[in-house]
Amino acid sequence: MSYAARSDVEDRFGTGNISTNKNAWADLDNDGDAGKITARIVRALVVADNHIDDFLRGGPITVPIAGTTPITIVDLAASIAGIWLYDARSLDDGDDDTSQSFSGMRKMIEGTLKKIKTGAMRLNLARTTNVPHVVKTKRG
Repeated sequence: MSYAARSDVEDRFGTGNISTNKNAWADLDNDGDAGKITARIVRALVVADNHIDDFLRGGPITVPIAGTTPITIVDLAASIAGIWLYDARSLDDGDDDTSQSFSGMRKMIEGTLKKIKTGAMRLNLARTTNVPHVVKTKRG
């Protein structure tokens, strides 16, 4: 199961941008083929999940993340997937203004992932290491 869903990506960037407008980011062939569009979105979500897991691997969070996905991770995954879809289209569209606006979003994504990996941002998730709990007892 992906960290984000198609609806999360469409909420973040707009359904038209992702799948329904002419030149939608997930419609590389501009033919409106729903099956190909869905497959492309699924691929973007897989890329996003792997990016997050690869970044966080070796840090305090167990990856892949199991159970209920924190909204922070959902938003990061949706953002990564949308940017991935856009980047594939921008090769054909050459829209430098939109590409520039995603620069700040890319920095935010990487900065948030760094904070999570270093422990500066703590999510309510299982940790990879257990710190032993020491109990002091009175001797007497």
